[in-house]
Formats: sequence, structure tokens, C-alpha cells
Amino acid sequence: MPGPSVERAARPRTRSWTSDLAFRLYRELAAEPGNVLLSPYAVLGALMVLRAAAGGGTRREIEVALQRRETGEALTRSFGVLLREVGHLARAGSGLAEIMSATALWCRPGCPVRPDFVETLRARYGAEAGEVDFARSPAEATRTINAWASEATRGRVRRLMDEGEAAILHNGVLANVVYFNGPWLEPFGEGATWEEPFFAGSGRREVPMMHGVGTRAYARVGHVEALQLPCAVSRIRMIVLLPEEGHLEEVEHEFACCLL
Repeated sequence: MPGPSVERAARPRTRSWTSDLAFRLYRELAAEPGNVLLSPYAVLGALMVLRAAAGGGTRREIEVALQRRETGEALTRSFGVLLREVGHLARAGSGLAEIMSATALWCRPGCPVRPDFVETLRARYGAEAGEVDFARSPAEATRTINAWASEATRGRVRRLMDEGEAAILHNGVLANVVYFNGPWLEPFGEGATWEEPFFAGSGRREVPMMHGVGTRAYARVGHVEALQLPCAVSRIRMIVLLPEEGHLEEVEHEFACCLL
């Protein structure tokens, strides 16, 4: 009997790439007040591109931050499996969902990127490299980067940065854009949305809430309820966590620390 392919054998480990990183990122970001929105997949892609450009101690520090068992070429191959999995999901969801992601390294004039490194970015990391003048032409730099983001997402993401952000940059910026839009496997009815009270950290307020009846994966652990909502594209799920009233900080702490 033939053995499993390299891609299939590596798949169980690649599934933990973004979830492990998400918990660790959330632990750091949740220390500050306010809402948190992050894309572990985008951060991972940026770190892998930085790793490709780094060497010595900096490269080792990035690999320590990733907390993977693989190093060197094995780590690069493992990340390649993840890229192919995401690409497969995007192709499988064609007509049902939109899944788009792109990464690009933008450098100032006079700070050229070696051609062999540009080819490495494209071939192994699905990333691009370009040149913009942040210091002299922040408005043009902004237009160039936003145009790239718009083209990469077929017009879905048209603004990635503004002129003020570009003006404070000097040597370069590593940009990443992620877009997803897909229907639920069991959609909510159009007329099944009405206002109900929502309890946030800032207090109670009325918000539009969707309603539906069906069979879903559900769990209750301690002071939190968890609900899984499958999308129409296989293997894509949304997991909603609902803390009991008065236990938000406790659940948030457990989410950020105890699941690591």
C-alpha cells in the first residue's frame, strides 16, 4: 500500500498554524482596552516574508515567534502546504464564496530588492515587491498601494492605507490584504432580523439580531457557550463564543491564556 503524500502527511500540523498564532496574538492585543480584530493568516504570511529576508539572530527570533517544530527549508515547505490549502479553498469556493489574499513588499527608491529575492517571494510565498517614494510622494505611494490592494481583491478592498500613514514611512512597508465573503450553509431568513438587547463591555444597547432554527454544533463549557456556523464552502466555519452575563473578563482571560 503506498504511503501518504507529503502534502497529506503535513496537513494535520498546518491546521494549527493560524489557530496557535491567533491565541498568542490575542493574548497580547487583549491587554489593551477596546475591540480586537486580527487576521492570524495575514500576520503569518508577513512573518514568513520577513523571515525570508532575514538572517542570523533575526531569522531565529522570527522562527521562535512562530513556535513551529520545523526550521529552515522544512518550515518553508510546511508554509507552502498551507498556501496551497488556502488556494484550494479559494478554487473550491468559486461561485459560492470569495476568498482573496495578497502580500507585497514596498520599498523606497534607492533601496532596491535583489531580483533573486523577488523571485523567491513570488514562487515560494505568493508575494510581490514594488517601489514607492514615501518621503517625497506620499500621496502617489498611497494611490499605488491602494490600487494594488483593489486589484488583488477585484475591487473589494479599495483602501489599505491613507496619505498620513504613508508620510511617516521611510524605507518600506510590508502590506497584506485578506478578503472573505461567503454564504451560510443554512442562510438566515431575510425577514428574521429584529432589534434585541445586546450586552457589551460598555453596557446594554439595542442591535439588529438574526434568528434561525436548525441543527448546529453547540457546546457549553464553564461560563461560555460556543456555536459553530458552517459556511457553504466545505471546511470553513464560524465559531461564536457567548460568555454568561458578568463573566466576560473571566472568559476572555481563559480564551487568551488557558487555550495556549
